[in-house]
Amino acid sequence: MRIKKTSQYIEGGAILRNEYGTSQTDGYVQEYINTALSNVSASIPTMATTSGTSTTNGYAQSYINSAISGTSLYSSSSGTTGNVTLNSSAANFSYIEIYYKDNDGYYNSAKIKSPNGKVVLLFAGTADSNGYWMKCRNVKINGTTISTYENRYGQYSNGGYTYTNYIYITDVIGYK
Repeated sequence: MRIKKTSQYIEGGAILRNEYGTSQTDGYVQEYINTALSNVSASIPTMATTSGTSTTNGYAQSYINSAISGTSLYSSSSGTTGNVTLNSSAANFSYIEIYYKDNDGYYNSAKIKSPNGKVVLLFAGTADSNGYWMKCRNVKINGTTISTYENRYGQYSNGGYTYTNYIYITDVIGYK
């Protein structure tokens, strides 16, 4: 049974129904979604721009940009093998991403869900005609601090192991 498009309405915010109260399950759902999305800007608060004019989607755009690009919690082009102090607690974020490099300039990253209180392995490895090198560092994320966990770090290469921290944290980005 097809239901007339002109008789649709939303009930309870979730189910598309016709005028008789029965569920609508065919192709009109997408049309309703498109209409709802086109009306979203009308319900978003206005935000003044630097020129004094207002924009209806400034808050929404700011929130979207933050959600996509994340929030910088730490940044250092040279990086550090020491403790990292974040400018906001890891507990405030659903994910954080730790960017790091090794002493040879190879970059990597680790993305951690629900990061607060977790221990994370940062790993870098490379190989060349002289052999291979594997470098690692365990870090613990706790509030506004990322620190080396129980002094666990080192390098394994060509059959030998050294207790040297060659992992430099360069950036930490938080995602809400």
